[in-house]
Amino acid sequence: MTNSITLAPSASLFVKVGRAKYPFQGAAHASQAYRDTIEELDLGASQTPPCYIIDRSGNKVGHISYNGKVWAGAEWQSGDEPIYNPYA
Repeated sequence: MTNSITLAPSASLFVKVGRAKYPFQGAAHASQAYRDTIEELDLGASQTPPCYIIDRSGNKVGHISYNGKVWAGAEWQSGDEPIYNPYA
């Protein structure tokens, strides 16, 4: 499910941070919620837990960077382009 992560809400995807799992309400919403939480808790990059987009089976199909960019795949790889960039 590489680039098939949509920007729209999905009943089959979830956002996972630490042990918590939330319904995926779209890339823009997930990005903003993650960044808002980081800022509210005043966390630095080294203190921030990873944020993954997972499917119903718990497989990592995407992730959200500290800066709020949303990526397909479990880890960033050279040459990857974000599927959502809050700064674009």
